Amino acid sequence: VAEAFPGTPVSFLFNNAGILGKQGGRILSGSHEAWPNIFGVNVFGAMHIIKAFLPGMIDAGPLPSGKRTYVVTTSSVVGLLNHSPGPYSVSKMAATAMCEQLSHELQDLGSKAAHISSHSLHPTVAGTSFLEGRDADGSKHMPKELKEFMLKKGISTAENIVDGLFRGLDEGKAYIIVDHELDIPSTKQIAQRMEDQMSGSRPRKPEQLGFVLLMEGDVKTFKKRLQLTQQSRL
Repeated sequence: VAEAFPGTPVSFLFNNAGILGKQGGRILSGSHEAWPNIFGVNVFGAMHIIKAFLPGMIDAGPLPSGKRTYVVTTSSVVGLLNHSPGPYSVSKMAATAMCEQLSHELQDLGSKAAHISSHSLHPTVAGTSFLEGRDADGSKHMPKELKEFMLKKGISTAENIVDGLFRGLDEGKAYIIVDHELDIPSTKQIAQRMEDQMSGSRPRKPEQLGFVLLMEGDVKTFKKRLQLTQQSRL
């Protein structure tokens, strides 16, 4: 990028590496291959982006406009709450911790990096190509029809997430949470999780994302119909 656009300052760095991977990668059951694949993209991919861009952004100094330079790492709502089992949630918690570490390191650099502001984005599930479930090799595990079906039912859109992101940046939030209107507020569940940690209690299982819970039966029915349609074409 630096070679293609020499001398061009970076105003926003959106660190958006992420895959859902194959489902069922539990700790006690399922295939262990999902873990390195998902961590390779969701954690190490995000880390490589930071290491590739941040040194040059720091050395470049403030933008000519005097505005701050924003670094946004996309985690997930499950990067704050372990909603679902498997490597995806764990990897997104790691991405959140990495973003926190970056913020600490930028603060340690003092005035040299004062023009850079690090943020983590925590969106609810959205109707994007992400729902097609790409693995590390690019293969898809879910049909695109599922995404189209959920969009028609009212799932959050990419536009909803982007609007929430920039609203959070305008408000100066470091952790930017974008819930669906049907979700139990993530902030409420985060508080419960912190209470469990401080009291030493066993972790309570978070409430499922409201829209996902509402759609659970419809999605199962849709998948079954789609499977029958595909079989009839064989």
